[in-house]
Order: sequence, then structure tokens, then C-alpha cells
Amino acid sequence: MNYEHKHLRNSNVDVLKGICIVFVLITHYRWSNVMRAKLLFPYWIDMSVPIFMFLSGYVGSLSNIRHKINGLADSYTLNNIMRKGIRYTIPFFITFLAEETLFWLNPQTKYSLYEIVIHFLSGGVGQGSYYYPIMMQYIIVFPTIDIIVRRHREKGLFICFIANLFYEILKTAYLMNEECYRLLIFRYIFIIAIGVYCANDFKIKHERAVSLICIIIGAAYIFIMCYTNYDPLFFVYWRGRSMIGCLFIIPFVYTILKKTNLNCKTLELLGKASYNIFFTQMLYYLFFNKIYDQITNDMLILCVSVLICSLVGIVFYSIESPITNNLIEKIGEKL
Repeated sequence: MNYEHKHLRNSNVDVLKGICIVFVLITHYRWSNVMRAKLLFPYWIDMSVPIFMFLSGYVGSLSNIRHKINGLADSYTLNNIMRKGIRYTIPFFITFLAEETLFWLNPQTKYSLYEIVIHFLSGGVGQGSYYYPIMMQYIIVFPTIDIIVRRHREKGLFICFIANLFYEILKTAYLMNEECYRLLIFRYIFIIAIGVYCANDFKIKHERAVSLICIIIGAAYIFIMCYTNYDPLFFVYWRGRSMIGCLFIIPFVYTILKKTNLNCKTLELLGKASYNIFFTQMLYYLFFNKIYDQITNDMLILCVSVLICSLVGIVFYSIESPITNNLIEKIGEKL
């Protein structure tokens, strides 16, 4: 899809997605917690999925603007939901079948039908397996976030902030476990709302000052959560990547989006194939990382892993995407 709005270009979004998918490939390597801290992962590598969620809000709102979708009734049409559901499901389903087949071929990992169903509902088993359930929830939750922010602007952002905070409080009060927490989209409500806000080019008074404040608050929060012994009351899971920590990265992302021409074809291609690369790395890190036994240099292993996942993911995308798009168009004609 070609997402354009005023001076913003589709390629800018793809470049950012390309950078983020490389971050995903890097973070799922076998780093120790000490190395993650020394390399400042909480400030950049760990921001990959929050940036993806910001871009989902950003691109989704631009798409609604372009198609003149201004209400919930327009968003929740069967055609709209089916198209998005198919787009997100087919790459995952192919990966899921491959994953379960590989489990079945291994006598030590036989699963019951019930366990297989649970695997499917929870997005599989590999690294980042929560992403598919999150995106399926995004289809349902996003239209409401988009309408609230587009109609109420700063007040809409505040409403989404409170909703996100309320979820964090309820999660703690009702002792929600981390596995359940990671599978629910509600921790990303505020970052998606910021994406919607930025997509609409609302004029912000003292934009530079606001950006600087966000960077300072986010950076300080990440430092406290990830580099001190502070025991938080509410943000007990995924601490540095919570709604407040994400404020650190948003001004940098938005600055890149405002550039009129980011010409990096390699990153653009990675960005376009990022969803497929994501599922490829799930399989790779779960089943095909025997390369670790053949190479002793960690940086070389990391580079080879990034290269393999990227190339296979691009091939996966080039085969799957045309088939899926064709299926979506055919279903769209019938609905």
C-alpha cells in the first residue's frame, strides 16, 4: 500500500520499519543482560516494537484520511476487517504450520491438539510470538483510538494516556502474569495514539520544547527502570518499553518521518518485508540456530543470523505477498 500525506513519503515509513526489523533480529540474539545494559539496548534496540506500533497508528490514520473514513461505522465494515485480518493472518499461518511440523518431526516435542490450539492463539512459540495476536487486536482497537485522537486532538491523546495507565494499574491490581500481559495490545494504546496524532499534523505550540521534554522524561524513566534498583508499583513488566519510556524515541522517529526523501533501497525493502522477516526469525531462532556451534565469533554469528533471516524473509514476502493481495482483492469483490 502507498501511504502518502502532504510531504511525507511511503519510503520514510519503510526505512523506519527496515531499521526496526534489524533491531528485532539483533535483540533476539543470545545477549546477556549485562551486555544489553552496556550496549544501551533499552534506549534503541528495545524500542523496535514500540516504533512498529507508533507506525501502525501513523500509517493507519493516514489510510483512514485518504479513504475518508471518519467514523466507527466506516471502520468496522466486514470488508475492511476481513482484508486486514487476511493480510496479517496468512504469513503467520504459514509460519505456524512450519513451526508445528518441525515440532511434530521431533519426537521430544509432541504436542496435544489442545496445546497446538493454544500455540495458535498465542502467536506461536518463537521469539516475538506475541506480535500476531497484538496485530489482530489492533484491527479491532485502532479505529476507536483513531477517532478519539482525530476528533479531540490533545484531549484525545490524554484520554488514551489515561486508558493505558488504567490498564497498567488493573494489570497490577489483579495480578496479571507476564505471559498474558505480553499478548494484549492495551499496553500500546498510548503509543498508537501518538502515531495517529503525528499523522494528522496537528500544530504543537513550542514543538522543539515539547520534543526535548519527551526525550528527557523518557530517558530518565528508562534509566530509573533499567539501570537502578527501583521497584516500580505499576510498570512491573517490560519496564523500559512502557508508555512513558517510549516517549524517549518518538521525537527521533517523527523527525525521520518529516524528511522528504530518505533514499535507502535496502532498508526500504527490509521494511516492506518486515512482517515476513519477523516470522522468519521466529523459526530461525527456535530451530535453525545450529550455526552457533560452527562459528565462535559472536559478531560474525550475529551478522550471519541477520543476513539469513533478512534474505529468507524477503523471499517469503516476494512469494506470499502477491498471493495474499490477490486473495484479498477477490474476497473484497464478493463482499
